[in-house]
Amino acid sequence: MLKQDSYTWSPTAEAAFDELRQAMASTPVLALPNFTKPFFIECDASGRGIGAVLMQKGRPLAYISKALSGKNLAMSTYDKEMLAIVFVVQKWRLKGAENSVADALSRRFEDSHFHAISSPIFSHLTDIMQEYKADPALSLLIDRLQSSQSVLNYSYDGSILRYKGRIVLPSSSIKCQHILHEFHASPTGGHSGFLRTYKRLKVSFYWKGLKWSTKLFVAECDVCQRNKAETVHPLGLLQPLPIPDKIWEDISMDFIDGLRTSKGKTSIFVVVDRLSNSAYHPQTDGQTEVVNRSLEGYLRCFAGHQPSTWTNWLPWAEWCCPVTNEVFADKKRTKRVFAEGDWVYLRLQPYRQSTLHPNGTHKLSLRYYGPFRILSRIGTVAYKLDLPATSKVHPVFHVSCLKRKLGVHTPSQQLPDSPYVVAWEWQPFAILDRGIFKRNNRPITKLLVQWQGQFKEEATWEECSEFAACFPSFQLADKLPS
Repeated sequence: MLKQDSYTWSPTAEAAFDELRQAMASTPVLALPNFTKPFFIECDASGRGIGAVLMQKGRPLAYISKALSGKNLAMSTYDKEMLAIVFVVQKWRLKGAENSVADALSRRFEDSHFHAISSPIFSHLTDIMQEYKADPALSLLIDRLQSSQSVLNYSYDGSILRYKGRIVLPSSSIKCQHILHEFHASPTGGHSGFLRTYKRLKVSFYWKGLKWSTKLFVAECDVCQRNKAETVHPLGLLQPLPIPDKIWEDISMDFIDGLRTSKGKTSIFVVVDRLSNSAYHPQTDGQTEVVNRSLEGYLRCFAGHQPSTWTNWLPWAEWCCPVTNEVFADKKRTKRVFAEGDWVYLRLQPYRQSTLHPNGTHKLSLRYYGPFRILSRIGTVAYKLDLPATSKVHPVFHVSCLKRKLGVHTPSQQLPDSPYVVAWEWQPFAILDRGIFKRNNRPITKLLVQWQGQFKEEATWEECSEFAACFPSFQLADKLPS
């Protein structure tokens, strides 16, 4: 090319030069994606970076590159190219707000949703139309509406009678009970209370006595009676002891200790005459729990700044401190009385009755069981129930554990399996481990016992001596882990 006339600038060379100059001097315009056509990714990797081009029909849609660092620099070429593919797929499938390069493409995947609209369909309209004919009052009302007579708030479209836009049902219709069950006892009803059930029900339906029938249905719901607590004051009035005939014939005693030494005394011995409500406080040394809050409050107010002078205030305290009267306590309690033969639900506490062993946790167990029939009244606030023969629970219960059964029911002698029927008998199944524990600075041996019918995770640590005494037939020598 250095020789004279060895190089000729041809029209082809001129056109190639112009094309190269145009490409270097202008910015290329990316094509818009067509989501009905396939996409292609061309990626490459170098020693220190990766890059890719998103293309469609041979035209670029987006570019991306990233520098490598750390352990990625030591990857092979194949691994780097695979890393590039993973990187661009993750990048271009992000939401459009996070990816300004391939906004249209990323929205393709993130903003595609399927929508469906559903609405409930009442399927008893044909039956209700037949019941209209059997109800004289509603039949007469429909005849008046069909004859173009105006009836306040009522309308008839040729098939369904409506009151203020709500479907009218005969009050004697069996569909009323079906609707009440749907709005109260179904999963969508959720066993809601009366007010919520009534408000949702009256939006769509109307019949004479709707409010009363809803209240009765909710009150007699067997599931609600078994599982819901009562929002009342504590049940059962206080039962005071009989009034004595003479003063100082019936007394109660109490102690207050933990006081600062005053004239050599550290505690108060409180004696109260139940007839006259008079109190006597002979100073004495003693040790017991603090129970007389009224007296403590009095002394705290007058001797708090000089605790060692509390003995000086005892005569005033004898005159001033009142004695609690059960009449005032009964104002915050609820009186409840049952008769023999009444059916009641029984509230049990499995964590207190050892014979009631629930399967797993008792958090969602029934609040009440039964119903059971009352056999007799024991005293003023206790009742004896007719429990199953297999029950090992004492049949006499305080009135606070009972709730009246509402509604009609068919008593059954065969009760379903429940915690109050079957007594749990603990029997060892295996010894999982053995350990030495410290108690009162003395070592004791304990065994990790898996009980029959229980999982290994529910095993408990028991003292070896007590376990051997309770289960003498269990061969510990063969069961102890090595």
